[in-house]
Amino acid sequence: MKKLLCTILSLTLLLTGCTIGNGNIRIGAAGIGGMYYTFANTLAGLCTKEDTGFELEVKKTAGSAANLRLLSSNYIELGIAQADLIDAAYQGTGVFTGKKCQNFKAVASLYPEACQIVVRKDSDIETIDDLQVKKVSVGEEESGSELNARQILEMSGLPEDLIKTKHLDYTDAADKLAAGKIDAFFFTAGAQTTVVEELAKHCDIRLLNLDDKLRGKLTTAYPFYSDYTIPAGTYTGQEEDIQTVCVQSVLVASDALDNATVKKLTKTIFAHQKGLQYATSVDLQLNESSAIKGVPIPFHPGAAAYYSERGINVKTE
Repeated sequence: MKKLLCTILSLTLLLTGCTIGNGNIRIGAAGIGGMYYTFANTLAGLCTKEDTGFELEVKKTAGSAANLRLLSSNYIELGIAQADLIDAAYQGTGVFTGKKCQNFKAVASLYPEACQIVVRKDSDIETIDDLQVKKVSVGEEESGSELNARQILEMSGLPEDLIKTKHLDYTDAADKLAAGKIDAFFFTAGAQTTVVEELAKHCDIRLLNLDDKLRGKLTTAYPFYSDYTIPAGTYTGQEEDIQTVCVQSVLVASDALDNATVKKLTKTIFAHQKGLQYATSVDLQLNESSAIKGVPIPFHPGAAAYYSERGINVKTE
């Protein structure tokens, strides 16, 4: 039924010309304190300042999977999501099995998102195996963090039923870790993530390493994972490099957005790449050559038109 609804929605948009034009454009941005939310609010400010003819209305959501579902139901017109979940939604696989939706396209790849596991510094948790019988937040339901946490636990050989899992957003997880009400939390986000840095300033924390064997299993089983190092000093009190994996974050646009609007949005992003970088704590990949990498789906024709003017060809089908 959901597949049929997505098909009907796509046909409806096609028959109406797939245009929204000027006005408010809603962007799904995950929870407050995460990098999606910071990036979306910064981009919204730029669109207003540049007098683009449209304004971005930032929507707090549960994260990647939720953003893709909201795009498919036409509740939002823009969203940020992890590449692995974008591919799953587009192909109708994984958590989107039987729920394929293809009424959105890519605008730009933004930055790598590191899979991070936080514990208190005084905790006896040193490895993934030590999470057994502990109270652990795996992220909000329908978030990319939840998906990655489950895959990491699966590949580590630690059955999830041996962990007391919680579904908390970044802020709640940080508060509860500081208060000793949970023992650890997973989150997938660009490093440095504001809510974790704020936590580190008043509560000594550590990040867990993923060992070579586990990282190898993850990158072999799931092609969207890559090895990633969180450099020492990324967070207050972090004295050593942390070895983990990452997935790519991608800005996607609904087919309901007209080509001219998406082209103008894409132009605004690259015209203000320095401003976006200064406003965020992650290493954004905001040059045209990097922004087309790691994208598993076609590009929106409006974004493709922008890239074409700069001599870069991308697929739109």
